[in-house]
Amino acid sequence: MTAGLNAPQREAVEHRGGPLLVLAGAGSGKTRVITHRIASLLDEGVAPASVLAVTFTNKAALEVRERVAGLVGGAAAAGVAVSTFHSACARILRRHARRIGLTPSFSIYDDDDQASVLRDVLETLDLPRDAEAMRSRSAAIERAKNAALTVAEVHEEARGPEGELSAAVFEAYQAALLRSNACDFGDLVSHVVHLLRADGDVRDAVRAGSEHLLIDEFQDTNRAQFELVRALAGDDVVAVGDDDQAIYGWRGATVENVRRFVDELPGCRVIALEQNYRSSPVILDAAHAVVAQLPARMPKRLTTDRVDSTPIEAFVGRDDREEADFVARRIQRLRSERGLTFGDVAVFFRTNAQSRSFEEAFRRAGIPHAMVGGVAWFDRRELKDVLAYTRVASNRSDEAAFRRIANVPTRGIGKATLRRVIDTREAAGGTFAEAARWVARDATARSRPGLTRLAEVLDELDVLAGRANASELVEHVLTVTDYERYLRDSDPVTADERLQNVEELRASVREFVAAGGDVSISSYLEQVALAGRTAEEPSDDASRVQMMTVHAAKGLEFPAVFVTGLEEAQFPLARQGSVADPDEERRLCYVAYTRARDVLVVSAAMRRRLYAQTRDCAPSCFLLELPAALVSISPESASRSLDWRAARAAAQRAPRERPFAFDEYDQRPWSERVPAQGLVFGDGPVARPTTSASPLVGRTARHRLFGDGRVTGVEVHGDKTRLSIVFPEVGEKTVLRPYVEIVD
Repeated sequence: MTAGLNAPQREAVEHRGGPLLVLAGAGSGKTRVITHRIASLLDEGVAPASVLAVTFTNKAALEVRERVAGLVGGAAAAGVAVSTFHSACARILRRHARRIGLTPSFSIYDDDDQASVLRDVLETLDLPRDAEAMRSRSAAIERAKNAALTVAEVHEEARGPEGELSAAVFEAYQAALLRSNACDFGDLVSHVVHLLRADGDVRDAVRAGSEHLLIDEFQDTNRAQFELVRALAGDDVVAVGDDDQAIYGWRGATVENVRRFVDELPGCRVIALEQNYRSSPVILDAAHAVVAQLPARMPKRLTTDRVDSTPIEAFVGRDDREEADFVARRIQRLRSERGLTFGDVAVFFRTNAQSRSFEEAFRRAGIPHAMVGGVAWFDRRELKDVLAYTRVASNRSDEAAFRRIANVPTRGIGKATLRRVIDTREAAGGTFAEAARWVARDATARSRPGLTRLAEVLDELDVLAGRANASELVEHVLTVTDYERYLRDSDPVTADERLQNVEELRASVREFVAAGGDVSISSYLEQVALAGRTAEEPSDDASRVQMMTVHAAKGLEFPAVFVTGLEEAQFPLARQGSVADPDEERRLCYVAYTRARDVLVVSAAMRRRLYAQTRDCAPSCFLLELPAALVSISPESASRSLDWRAARAAAQRAPRERPFAFDEYDQRPWSERVPAQGLVFGDGPVARPTTSASPLVGRTARHRLFGDGRVTGVEVHGDKTRLSIVFPEVGEKTVLRPYVEIVD
């Protein structure tokens, strides 16, 4: 099982007896090590049920399963457990839920559900519920769960009045989840950690399925996940990771776990994978220049057998529009010079807000592109509505789901009435249907029929949930609620798209049932909850350039990569004047560079328009640190140096010999500076009247870049008319009337 492996990979696969840390540099074949190690264990006669491989994404888990099956055959690989942390913990909790006060049908709450619960808790405690308060309280709860703290431990660590208040919020939030028979994502791991700590029988039962434990992307683990690994680890535990690629500190991951693994697991051996099978030597040298300055970095340096030496191309634009236009031109040249497809090219930026200038440039140039990110498919309103009905059927205590469906379709149930139903169920026990009937007895004439009908629907679903499969239950929800008619009546502009999404949900549930196994709605809901929070996977369609943030690029590779916006405060990113974690920004740049196989282009702008402001920019430290021997500055660049500050100052003192690009020295609000395509961009929370009665509303408008869209609103300001138009491919835009043609 070691054929085709290099020497360090083979050592890692064959290592037995004691913990092992595999320091797997970018592109060094870490998945080969994981899959060949599993295959090797099976070949030695290890029981498949005693092997557990843990990844961070469903996509990675699927790849490991498929590759192991390719090595040993599908039958031999079938018993090996390969899953994400959250999926593995969800399975453990289903088996032992009653030990922590839940039932096996507990719901897994997403971000919206969590926010709903938290808002209700803050209201009960008479605390602020504005956006900033919600963010702060939610972050405190997440930190506690990332550290696997119990309610008692949170109270013990509380300091001062604010700390005590935060602990009270955490306690009330956890109690609310328990009443709803629900967990949030953080609970899935922290509850299991608490179980394993407190219950020896559970620990022994769970350890039997993880006698041979492998953890992928170990640098991305948080404290709770590290404690889970410690609790599960037996004699054979292997962590695979790279401290140079630790980029998720903002969500609780701690790069120190890599070194802790070595320090806290006795006899741990370290094997470094330094042979890169992806990038050219120039790209690897540039990436190393970025991370070489990191303190406490575990020593390694990537090498390659490749001998090609295409230099890194650098471009500095006078502004971000010039930068985007250059990228568009360069992509076209890559196609003609190297024969690349559009799908071979990726454009990275630090934040999604930077994407607009590239989208506009690509449309002007006729370059098809896909934006990786946005709204996750299962987060769409219509899908969450339908699935909320099935959640209440599966889990009678799911308060967040009940709140969502109580008045969808509209039943005349107001907030006060809904609150009475929830309070009644909490006080008397029973189901939401029983509580709705009780409240209906003395409800107003407006809300009584809706409460009665809601109770009837919930009773029907409750009966059906025990005997119908997931597909049958979803079909019944759609029928009994007449949900598709509700979509047509309530939102005609977007109804077609939403109805198509409902059809896709139908197809998804049918496929789930056809696959066999546990076809219950609770099993399907768990699959949905754990499907991952990424909005859109990079497309395999070779006809579209892939656009994404660097975080979204982790784990991917492309023949050609553009890393854009390399300016101070942009990349590395500064918020409120300071960079939160300079080391993590440096690792993020390393990740960006090492996604490129053959061509790496870096770019920046002297001035950037962002968030309705235009500002002068200084070059990023990541640009300035690039070794000069590795870089070729584009002849199209506005600066022949990667440090353009002196040249810009001289240009500003010189007489103006050219018109300045877009708004270079124009201090008017951006909303008054309309580009050639007639787009209008808001500068702030200015109330603008919308005329919904205009004869233009509902008609089709044609724009030269965006195609045909539906007019949803009209704003008249003096002699200017602005149209709000929903375009199928780009969403809603505000466009001046003379720039579109009304075609129906």
